[in-house]
Order: sequence, then C-alpha cells, then structure tokens
Amino acid sequence: MEHRAKLLWVGAVGLLAVGYLLGSRGGQEAPAETAEKPALTEESSAPTVWTCSMHPEIRRDRPGNCPKCGMKLIPLVPAGSGGGMSAMANLRQLVVSPEARALLDIRSVPVQRRYVMAQVEMVGKVDYDETRLGYITAWVSGRLDRMFVDYTGVEVKKGDHMVLIYSEELYSAQEELIQALKYAPTRSGQTATGGIDLLESSREKLRLLGLTDEQLREIELRGKPSPHVTIYAPVGGIVIEKLRQEGDRVARGDRIYTVADLSHVWVKLDAYESDLMWLRYGQEVTFSTEAYPGQVFRGRISFIDPVLNDKTRTVKVRVNVANEQGKLKPDMFVRAMVQSTVAAGGKVVDPELAGKWVGPMHPEVIKDEPGLCDVCGMPLVRAETLGYVSVDAGKASKPLVIPVSAALVTGRRAVVYVEVPDAEEPTFEGREVLLGPRAGDYYIVRRGLAEGERVVYKGNFTLDSEIQIQAKPSMMTPEGGGGGGHQHGGAVAKAAGGAPAPKPEIPGTFFAQVERLEDASEAVGQAIGLRDLDQVRAAFDAVGQALEAVDAGLLKGHPAMLWKDLAMVLANDVAEGAEVERLRDAQRVHEMLEEHLDRLRRQLPRPAEPAAA
Repeated sequence: MEHRAKLLWVGAVGLLAVGYLLGSRGGQEAPAETAEKPALTEESSAPTVWTCSMHPEIRRDRPGNCPKCGMKLIPLVPAGSGGGMSAMANLRQLVVSPEARALLDIRSVPVQRRYVMAQVEMVGKVDYDETRLGYITAWVSGRLDRMFVDYTGVEVKKGDHMVLIYSEELYSAQEELIQALKYAPTRSGQTATGGIDLLESSREKLRLLGLTDEQLREIELRGKPSPHVTIYAPVGGIVIEKLRQEGDRVARGDRIYTVADLSHVWVKLDAYESDLMWLRYGQEVTFSTEAYPGQVFRGRISFIDPVLNDKTRTVKVRVNVANEQGKLKPDMFVRAMVQSTVAAGGKVVDPELAGKWVGPMHPEVIKDEPGLCDVCGMPLVRAETLGYVSVDAGKASKPLVIPVSAALVTGRRAVVYVEVPDAEEPTFEGREVLLGPRAGDYYIVRRGLAEGERVVYKGNFTLDSEIQIQAKPSMMTPEGGGGGGHQHGGAVAKAAGGAPAPKPEIPGTFFAQVERLEDASEAVGQAIGLRDLDQVRAAFDAVGQALEAVDAGLLKGHPAMLWKDLAMVLANDVAEGAEVERLRDAQRVHEMLEEHLDRLRRQLPRPAEPAAA
C-alpha cells in the first residue's frame, strides 16, 4: 500500500512538470496568486487574464474554477513571458518555452524556391494505331471466288495476295484494252479519234479498278481478257477483321479485310480533370503491363481529348508507343505515370524539350532546328508553343513552395505557422496564405509567404489547438473566440475590481478610409451583376488600392492587431479576386470579402454618434 502511494505521488509530480513546461513561457516563476487581488506582471500593471482550457470563452481577472465544468482556470498570458498582449505584434502569435518546443517536437523548414515534381498516375489500355490500319476493299463489283486469308489473326506482308474476284465489269474493261492494243500500231499508238490515246486511257481505267502494272502487262501479253482479278495487301500487319465469305457478292467499295500494323500502337489513358494542369503534348509517359511485370515501356503524349467524360470525370490521353517486338497487344491493361517538373505559376518545364522543335502530329519527332516532320511532312513547332516554359537558371521561373504538411488547409485558403526570427523564446505566428496547386509533396504558394521564412511542418496542429484554446484566430475559428463568440485574442481584460479596461480611441480618419474600402467592395458586386469578368477583376484591383490606402499607423494597441489580421485576409481576397476566370468564383470570393468586412464592422465598430440636443 505504501509502495502504491509512492507511485501515485511520483506520477502526480510528473504531470505537474509536464503542465509547467506547456504553460510556461521561458521557465520563469509564475506570479504569486492571492485571492485578494489579481496577479500582475513584473513589467506591466496589466492583470493576467484567466481562462478555462475547455471553455475558452470564460474570462476572469483572478484564478479560480470554471463556472461551467469546475476545472481550474489557467492564465491566458502567463506573466513574465514577454508574450503579453502589449509585447505581441500579431493576434495569432504564440510563445512557448524551449522545453515545451522540444517536448512537442515542433519542427520548421524554410520557404524556398525550387522546381518540384508533380506525379500523375493513370490507367488505360493498349489500342490500334488508327493511322496504321489498312482496309482491303472491292475496287470492282463482282463475286468473291477465293479468299486466300480465311481467318483473322494472320500476319500478312505488303503485296501478299488476299482475295480473287470474278467481275463482269473488269472483263469488259480488259476487252477494251485488248482492242485498243490492236489498233495502236496503225497511228503510232494513237487511234483515229482526234489524237486521244485510247490505249493509255484503257490502261488507266484498269489501274483505277485495282490492277497493277504487272497485271496489265500479263493481259497485254496474253491477248485475251480474264474475268478474275487478285487484290493484294496494301500494308503489312495482322488481319483483325474478315467481313466477307467466299461466294459473297460485293459492290464497289465494300470492305473485305482490315489489317493493322502493330509495330506502333496507341495507349489510351484516363486522366482525372484535376491532373490536366500537369499534362502536355509531347511529354514522356512510362507504363507497365500485367503481362510483363517489371518491364517499363515508354511513349509520348500525342493527343489530349478536348472533351471531358461527364460520368467518369476523366479525359482520354493518347500515347504513341513503338512496338517493334510486338509485346504490346490491343486491349492490354496498363498502369502509366507522367512526371512533370513544375515552374512558377504552375507551368510545366521539360529540360529535354527546351529549345527543341517538335512534330505537331508526331511528338516522337524532335529536332534541334526548324524543319519538316519526318512522318507527315508538316512544319515543326517550338516546344514552348505546346505549353512548356523555358528552363531559366535564375529564380524567376522557380515556384515558391512549402511542404504539404505545413499547410492546415481550409478550402481554398490555408493557415501556416511561421517561426518568428530573432525572438528570445520560440515564437510562432499564424498566417493565412493563398495556395496554388499541389505538386507532389509540395504546395505552390501564391501569396502570404516570402522566401527564407521558416514554416512549421510538424507540430503545427498542436500550435493551432493552443491558439484556439487562447481564443485567438485559428484554423478552426478564423475569427477567434474559441467557439464562445468572443473577439479575437480573447475578451478584453478587466481591470482590478471588475471594471472593463478603457478601449483605445480610433480616429475618424480611419473609418473614412474603411468606408472607401466598403464602397470598392460594393463596386465588385455591381460588376458581377453585369457579368463582365474584365470589369470584375478591375473592381477587385480597386479594392486592393483602397486597402493599401488605409493607414494602419492610425491604430494603436489591440485595434492595431485586429486590423493587421483583417488586412491579411482582405489582401488574400483581393489577390484571389483579381485572377478569377469564372463568374461563379468571383461571386464566391466577393462573399468572403463581404464577410470579412462585416467582421471588421463588428470588431472595430464606429463610435455612436451623439444624440441631437
């Protein structure tokens, strides 16, 4: 029993030590607590505000118990930490002791400019190359007396005989050739028909009916017509369709066989619409198949379907692939990947295509100089015209990025915690930022951070939770108050005796500047009503100018911190609104702008006008 009591006593001491590390701001001694008067800091006569860790809306000027849950109140801003409101420059600022930082394992990395890799994974199937399909058709009407290829799957070479046709029309045309040949010697190859070469005309007619020059010579040597003609394969490949049977009657143009050249194939992939920003014509694609595990095949994107499938929300991406060994079979299932190097603005960089000239229909044709495509003869185009950007050795083309884990995403906006440099104790500042697309393990930063600033990538959710407990603006409670409806940074501290502390006076000039900001926001709404995107973007720019014209130096103390936080979110509204591409997005951003202006009116209200005498 005595041993158990000792263990309980040791455990209690340990819990007290952990609580001290989390609550302290530099390891200094806590202020003396008395029931008679509130504790004061050593540097200021401002009282310590006490709150409940479970109900942050509770504010008291002295220690005690929470009236809702009975838990002991904790100091909102411990004395002697240097983190009191008078020493803070930001509502979202949090100071922890070095011991607490180590215990919470808070880690940060610098914001940097670098090329990042976006990896796009897709699935699809192997298909025939439609440009390499050959169709064997009847050039004359007649009867199929013999089909030399009588089943599909047979490999044929160019020039192989395919079918023997009996044709009355062909017999008549051969007779005309033989008669023209009889009269040819009398007039040096010309008949007495006004100088027309009937012999050559008869030959051309037979060529148009599908006979080769060699067949024509045989007819002329034989001297009599034949009712049959043999059709030869125009291309080599695999017979994939046999559409007629021996003995069938065919008309001119009827298809008999389809031959596919499988030395080149297409791979048709499904790409999600969210990945389209990383895909470009001519990009290299790697893929694997179930039939050949471990073997990697390569090709280049030759076509991106301009139409989205509204059921699967995917777009077809076609890849040209060489298949000289014939390993790839049509309808094989494949898993593919594209790795895109991302530059500033979410643009794609491909060092292999930088400064190159590419075939507009055949991306495998890549040259260093302008010229013609080796396959189709079309003029080559510069890679930059296909959506790529040139590789720039400078920083201008490198995007500003942060790790994915550093961003606490709240829709299109995100909250990050920035480590304040040169602070005596570990100090972190919450900041709302505007993010671009995600590229692999990184987010591209559009606004809100600068290169070299350090952002917390591990332990940031813990910091946000502590900020929320202190009723300051956080990811979950952007307006602060911790869910209890109080203002940013907690309720205004009460002076000794329970009287509210006097509020700093806000000059009327500030409200006049805010009024111009509200008028500019109203103009945005009017532009949206006109459904003119150019006018909408210009109106958002005007809001930005009105925001910059607000003189923050007119405010002091707590109102100054409130305005700094509001100006941050308003500037993000302006930056996003100035780049909208759709009216629906413009309306959404304008709604956020109005919400933030309404918050401004509530947190920095205009003074009541004196009643008329």
